[in-house]
Amino acid sequence: MITYHQLRTFLMIVRTGSLTKAARELNATQPTVSLQLQALQKLLRTTLLNRDGRGLRLTPAGEKLCRYAEDVVGGLRTLQEDIEVLAGSVAGPLAVGLTFLMNRYVLPPSLFRFREQFPEVNIQLHVEFPEPLFRGLFANTLDVACYLNVRTPAGLTVEPVGFEELLIVASPAHPLARRRRVPPGELSEHPFIAPVQTPLREMMDAKLRTVGVTPRVAAEAMHHDAVKKVVERNVGYAALIRTSVSEELASGRLVARRLDAPPILSEIVVAYRSRGAVSPLVQEFVRFVRADLARDRRESALHSRRRPPRPRV
Repeated sequence: MITYHQLRTFLMIVRTGSLTKAARELNATQPTVSLQLQALQKLLRTTLLNRDGRGLRLTPAGEKLCRYAEDVVGGLRTLQEDIEVLAGSVAGPLAVGLTFLMNRYVLPPSLFRFREQFPEVNIQLHVEFPEPLFRGLFANTLDVACYLNVRTPAGLTVEPVGFEELLIVASPAHPLARRRRVPPGELSEHPFIAPVQTPLREMMDAKLRTVGVTPRVAAEAMHHDAVKKVVERNVGYAALIRTSVSEELASGRLVARRLDAPPILSEIVVAYRSRGAVSPLVQEFVRFVRADLARDRRESALHSRRRPPRPRV
């Protein structure tokens, strides 16, 4: 019979592309990993991996086994977690993927409180751009991924857990800085600083077009913080989430301007592999983050209402 350890070893070899790296990840020796692979191939009477100039490559039989192995290994882990929940314990490893934006500005307080409430859950954070996170979910190296809602491949379940407002921000020296409200058509005439990452750029373009702005891209930057630096140099304006620019707005390095349009909102989502049984740890993480972000929004709104009015000059 095929064993759990054989399937787990096979998946690790596929993920790392090397027997030596797989052995290191599994805390085993390279000969042990090799023997597990050989035993699996003998049981199935076929070759699962071939070696070419670029390393190990899946055969057609290996590709088919990979799909079944992911479901079996994932299902067994979910079963173990379900049994632990029945015993009153929420425990075990949870591999969480975050975009740089979520990791730096949005989720740190929620992750801290999650760890406090569930100390027996071992969260392993992986910070990347959305597309590598999606690959991690499909490869079973990640359990969940959290990001601003961008185009997501089929095969993943996406659950909204909150939202962020996209602000129109510019340098204090920008012509927009002298305007309290800006018509969307006028904003279309100014240079726009866009993120290089395709999914995020597509999302921002779509959000701006929804309120009547046609972005005229003047420059690109790799990530949110790089976009802010370009905007500070007065190269153009950008659309950035409120949480990420609070410090720059407070210090006066950037200014935010409202459009003559409804607020631009972007969903915060959590994604995980679509399969029959969802891990209890994943369910608990989604529930907790959704509730925690909602609480933060309520507290922020209450703080804003209590803020004393500015004195008239």
